[in-house]
Amino acid sequence: MRRSLPAYLSYLLLLGPCCSPTVSFNLAPQFSIFKHLHPPLRTSTIKMSVKPPKVLGMGITGVDLLAYVETYPAADAKIRTSDFKIQGGGNAGNTLTGLCRLGVRTEILTKVGNDAYGSMILEEFAIDGLDTRHVIRKAGISSPFTYVIVDMAGQTRTCLHTPSEDLTEDEINPAVLDGVDFLHLDGRNTLAAIRLAQLANARGIPVMLDAEKDRPHLRELVPLCDFLATNAVFPKAFTGAASTEEGMARLLDMGRARLVFTTLGAKGSMVMGLPSEMIGGKRGGDGNEKERREPRAGEALPLATETRSYACPSTGLALTLVRCDAWPVLPEDIVDTTGAGDAFIAGLIYGLVHSLSVPHMLNLAGFVAAQKLQAPGARQGLPRRETLPARLQEEG
Repeated sequence: MRRSLPAYLSYLLLLGPCCSPTVSFNLAPQFSIFKHLHPPLRTSTIKMSVKPPKVLGMGITGVDLLAYVETYPAADAKIRTSDFKIQGGGNAGNTLTGLCRLGVRTEILTKVGNDAYGSMILEEFAIDGLDTRHVIRKAGISSPFTYVIVDMAGQTRTCLHTPSEDLTEDEINPAVLDGVDFLHLDGRNTLAAIRLAQLANARGIPVMLDAEKDRPHLRELVPLCDFLATNAVFPKAFTGAASTEEGMARLLDMGRARLVFTTLGAKGSMVMGLPSEMIGGKRGGDGNEKERREPRAGEALPLATETRSYACPSTGLALTLVRCDAWPVLPEDIVDTTGAGDAFIAGLIYGLVHSLSVPHMLNLAGFVAAQKLQAPGARQGLPRRETLPARLQEEG
């Protein structure tokens, strides 16, 4: 591994921090349809600031050991790799790195060991401009790492994760939310995440949850989150619904969530919410309400979107569903799917903190994920804001 380190560090030196213009808006209109279902929700507001919005992410980060093979090996087989790379990984770390590249101020709350991997993790974050002041570095534990087997022919990746010690509720200092405008949780360390989400709710800070699979205490965490990002399997598996769409509707009925985003792989993505939220839900942190700006005539977005009504058979909610095509990537250009979902979520959060329309947000998130697919590892392909297509660089 030592022989690989100089190449790894030389790659890191190519990266640099970004910045972004200021923005503010209100993320939580009170939906009358929920008044008889749930207690009143505190408004989640991004406050006016001279500085750009700040996102705090809590969850795992680590080191990915990526082995590229022509085809996934059979049991007891001996094969050679076609390539091998060591890069930063972990859901929260990947998403926050994506936001850094897009110019959003970011901070991470995570735990790593006082070991070589821990140093590599922090060095990569520093070069990308990710604020690590809240990272807990503990002696006597190993930093998280993951063996990733990338099947080049099947375009799949298999992850064998070696976790570290979880963050605990006692390690959550309320001061980590000072100056924070948006909280992202990657679904790990659920007891600590519940505590942090409760603190964010009390302060009116919007919360995004990456819900990729059921975990202990996740059912206590989901109702505390304003936005949910899922894969196509999670909504059905978590709620027992007959379809992904019904599962998304049930997730909206579980608590304070206003939008549920679901990735569909090569079929694109979709988002579900109340009609008022799809129109934009009124925004504004300066006393002047502002709706998400919809594209003007002649401003067609690169990817097609389809909007339709959805009546949930089990909850009775009348909702709106928006589907968006996947960003076109030729099969031969797909290098590695590792971290594609994390990249997509980075695009969503960028759209939320910049008050983009729902179609614009899905277009941008799809582009970020597509760029990631065309490079090895979870982070190498993450685009910078200045490399976005001109139409996607516009803000709400």
